Amino acid sequence: MAKRADQYLEMIDHHIDEDNSRVMENTIRLVAGSPGFSCFQGVPELLMEATKHCMTSRSDLNAVLSYGNPVGYQKFLDELAKFLTDEYGTKVSCSNLMATGGSTWAITAIARMFVGTSAPVFVSNPTFNGSIMILKDELHLNVIPVQMDDKGIDTGNLEELLEDIFSSVGTDHVTDNRPYWGMVSLISNYDNPTGISLSPERSKRLVDLGRKYNLLVVSDDIYSLLYYTGDKYLPVPRLITYDDSSDPAYQGRVLSIGSFSKLLAPGLRVGWIEGPERVIQLLSSVPSLLGGSVCHYPSSVLASALQLGLVQDHVTRIREIYGSRLKAVMKVLDEQLPAAFSYIAPKGGYFIWIRLLEEVNVSDLCDLCETKFNVSLSPGHAYYLGDKAENCVRITFGYYEEEVLVEGIKRMCGGMREYLSSLASDATS
Repeated sequence: MAKRADQYLEMIDHHIDEDNSRVMENTIRLVAGSPGFSCFQGVPELLMEATKHCMTSRSDLNAVLSYGNPVGYQKFLDELAKFLTDEYGTKVSCSNLMATGGSTWAITAIARMFVGTSAPVFVSNPTFNGSIMILKDELHLNVIPVQMDDKGIDTGNLEELLEDIFSSVGTDHVTDNRPYWGMVSLISNYDNPTGISLSPERSKRLVDLGRKYNLLVVSDDIYSLLYYTGDKYLPVPRLITYDDSSDPAYQGRVLSIGSFSKLLAPGLRVGWIEGPERVIQLLSSVPSLLGGSVCHYPSSVLASALQLGLVQDHVTRIREIYGSRLKAVMKVLDEQLPAAFSYIAPKGGYFIWIRLLEEVNVSDLCDLCETKFNVSLSPGHAYYLGDKAENCVRITFGYYEEEVLVEGIKRMCGGMREYLSSLASDATS
């Protein structure tokens, strides 16, 4: 657990340096899954304007400064529903939303509420290492890895695992308050670490398996709105849309987690859960919310920001920034990445997954890149459960500005070429 925590903290423990020339002199850290300085530009002004609007609306002031409803400030939920409906291109109702303290808060609350130590929790393998820390290391749940390929989580492998363990686990742990036999946790759009999105066929199959085996399916959709295809609406439908309430077989099995951490700033600690009303009611009834919503005041400010259209304008801006960065990074990769390696080209999110040769020692490669070429990478094995880790590294294009990113990718490719040359030399000596 300590090693996994250290790896995760290394990826998020960094300060923002707006001086590109100074960054170039030091190690370029392609590990940071966080927005950088340039994407915060405009956010202070946005928040000040929204705060002024929020605090001068006397009719709402008492509600804003009170404890607040556990499910969230109603005006925030109303404005969030409008925003998501406009962005997703599909109807989102405020009655299906709950305010949260971000995506990690949400996954922790969901798991604590609905999953006991006897219930299996299936996760894609690889997956976000923060989820592994929460589910396995902190909550001590029975976490089971499921294979993944370029179409997302392998629903065939998941079905095999379900068939294999369903009878042995039994159903004694299923109760009124914990009505699910098990849970599936994944990032279905622009996955961390791979950048892969779940295919429509597998999305449908995953919902079917949820219905068949009484599973709660939790999709972390934190990157869904960060797509760079130029489409007006989501080019990849969210998993929850396949759990259609108009379907005669509908049971309400899917939850969608969202957050403003990547859209505005992680320091806001504001996010949401979207799901069936009965699930939202259960989640908002936990004793820890007796004092009201976990993000009442900041969500009140964001309600004003949404009402004024400020968030919408900012999201459009950062899509353009990230899209340009991704294009620049892939150009360098296409030109300079060793031919023996390959990468998955994402259409959204923050991450690029680079596949290496089997004979590559990933830790040695990362050490070489950092100590000699001044660029740090995330080793692929940090995102796997078990010993069967694919030889990969993850890089992110979310943090640095384009000039620094391009330099960092060039350094990385130089380190990879030198590593391969040393492998060839060792093989002939």
